[in-house]
Amino acid sequence: MKPNSTCTNIISLAFTENGDSDIDNENVENNDRRFVNLGRISHKSSYNRHSYIFDENDRPYNFFEGYPNADSLQTYDSTTVHNVSNRISYSNYRLEQERVDFPLFFNVYLEHNFFSINHPFDLKKEFDQFTQGMQLTTYPERRFTFDGFYNYTIGGYNDGDLSAGISGKFNDIGKNNNRLEMRLSYRESEAPYIMNDYFSNYVFWDNHFDKTKIANAGVIFGNPDFSIDLNIFHLDNWQYFNHEALPQQADEDFFVTSAGLESVLSFGVIRFDNKIVYQYLSDNNYERFPQLASYNSLYADLVLFDKALYAQVGLDARYNSPYHPQDYMPVHKQFYIQESYETPHQVFLDAFVNAKIGKARLFLKWENLGSLLWDQPQFIKSLFILYLRLK
Repeated sequence: MKPNSTCTNIISLAFTENGDSDIDNENVENNDRRFVNLGRISHKSSYNRHSYIFDENDRPYNFFEGYPNADSLQTYDSTTVHNVSNRISYSNYRLEQERVDFPLFFNVYLEHNFFSINHPFDLKKEFDQFTQGMQLTTYPERRFTFDGFYNYTIGGYNDGDLSAGISGKFNDIGKNNNRLEMRLSYRESEAPYIMNDYFSNYVFWDNHFDKTKIANAGVIFGNPDFSIDLNIFHLDNWQYFNHEALPQQADEDFFVTSAGLESVLSFGVIRFDNKIVYQYLSDNNYERFPQLASYNSLYADLVLFDKALYAQVGLDARYNSPYHPQDYMPVHKQFYIQESYETPHQVFLDAFVNAKIGKARLFLKWENLGSLLWDQPQFIKSLFILYLRLK
């Protein structure tokens, strides 16, 4: 197998109204006979190999000062991860040939994962784990639809991980095609592997953190021109990198709430897209992000030369309110909490052209045009991007 490869096999089962059976590989001939979908059996296998190579004979730069050096002539930082995954599933998702819309679609599956984590000098860890799960959904074009999912992992590093959720949506409410969606979810999961187990030349740890528990409730109300999204998250046993850039588990639970507002305004060929998000942390000792963020796009949507040219020409603007962003630790390549720097009010302005001429696509963008108009930190530079694709 290649370092990253995937193989999928699907068998669809159905029988027609006169009793004839059809078994094929995703394609059943279109005909006028009605048939019942007996579902499909799917198998998906994949192999992934990730290598992280660190090549440095001497202690690199000053940011490694204060960290003990296990051996200046060799490195433990190089890591290779192998993952072999196999999933078998059975579902009754709608086939293209069906004329009957079933009230409920399902997918049940069992997945096996094998992981091998290799460090130099015979440091190696291997484990197997099985995940069982199911998904339920209704036909998406009905007035009321819902989705649900559940999965649970047995064995290996993620033993005991579970997640479950459900969402319901009311479509086409009233004259403005309004929609109302409500969702609930819950997840218990092991800390990211690097939080519990890490070994390098300069720093190492062996933690046994409790599983993170995240509960979420949200609601969306909107139509094609306007929507509002409300969310609340309850986080318990949260893991983060503290002020010393070392992993730590939060001493107490906390809440994250957010409210998002999106709108699309049109004036002839002029469009004005807006998205504003307000975020609130009940405790900011573990995570940091701006309390207010917005994205705004003002552009002309043009069709020219007898529809030979489609083009969008305009400006994008992004805004972040002041906050303490996380700092970066090159030793283990992770971000951590810091108090020494607070960003000012930040506005980023980009100019862009997005065009389609026949089968050719052109994208031209000048990022952070605002850096030429007002003062910004030196690490935020203006960038010019050109993208061209020919079919």
